[in-house]
Amino acid sequence: MGYDGMAPADRPRRGPGLAFVVEIVRLNLMSGMAYRVSFLSQVVFMMINNAVFLAFWWIFFQRFQSVRGWGLHDVLVLFAVSAAGFGLAVVLFGNAVRLSTLIQQGEIDYYLTLPPDPLLHLLMTRMLLSGLGDLVFGVLLYALFVPSGPGSLALFLALVPVSACVFTSFCVIAHSLTFFIGSAEGISRFLSEALLTFSLYPDSLFSGTVKLLLFTLIPAGFMSYLPVQLLRSFSWSTFVGAVTAALLMAWTARTVFYAGLRRYESGNLVAPRS
Repeated sequence: MGYDGMAPADRPRRGPGLAFVVEIVRLNLMSGMAYRVSFLSQVVFMMINNAVFLAFWWIFFQRFQSVRGWGLHDVLVLFAVSAAGFGLAVVLFGNAVRLSTLIQQGEIDYYLTLPPDPLLHLLMTRMLLSGLGDLVFGVLLYALFVPSGPGSLALFLALVPVSACVFTSFCVIAHSLTFFIGSAEGISRFLSEALLTFSLYPDSLFSGTVKLLLFTLIPAGFMSYLPVQLLRSFSWSTFVGAVTAALLMAWTARTVFYAGLRRYESGNLVAPRS
């Protein structure tokens, strides 16, 4: 219970304004860049890691022209969307991938005592610096190596936040299992990594029940397949569907988190951090 007699999950929250969000991002960047060598090395090595992954695909397509209708161009688009979407997600919402640990260790108590929305505040107070490497790599890959005009690049940049929203929302849902089943760090991490892994491979490799699961239980379809389809052949109905799916996932993530928060029982002392 809060000091005012209301449960933290039920207490009215003030949505953080744009200035609040920008300030958190600025502070995270300043904190990361305080150690510039470490900062740059994380970004550069992640870009190298991505380049090595794509090198294997390039070698593969030197021997095989296509994989069930997917060529090297399509794989480049797929990887660009997934890398940039994942990068944006962990740069802005770095705690999404370790939310279960924070819940398990009672570290969310601090955020429950503050006026801003605790979920958004909690997600944004950590930035994965390596994610900048993914974000920059994805954007450069599409801009430099995928034949496209300004309109296509603008569409790509519009779809990256959609992909990031799907990934972040799914992580929140998966990690919120900790509220309901206790220690769920292993399964939460497995589900998050499964989403990222499936989003990096052509959807034509999957069919039947597996493909259905990739648009439901593990929504790689909404993280990368639909954006790629839009970049191949744009249609307003598909675009609206992709945005709607991302917003619905965000709403579901928020609903699940706050439902879990009502069940939350912490044995830790709620106290401000220094």
